[in-house]
Amino acid sequence: MVRNAADGQREVANLIWGMPTPLELVKGKADYGTTNIRNPQYGHWQQYRWG
Repeated sequence: MVRNAADGQREVANLIWGMPTPLELVKGKADYGTTNIRNPQYGHWQQYRWG
């Protein structure tokens, strides 16, 4: 992605996207996000539901 930096210059940024991974699965590692939610009834995902 190309975005404007704080100094006004354009920069190329490598962004991470997805829903946050449940903490019990991250276990101290980097969280790269979850892009496949198989069970929306799982308690972790309830905070992200709408409608």
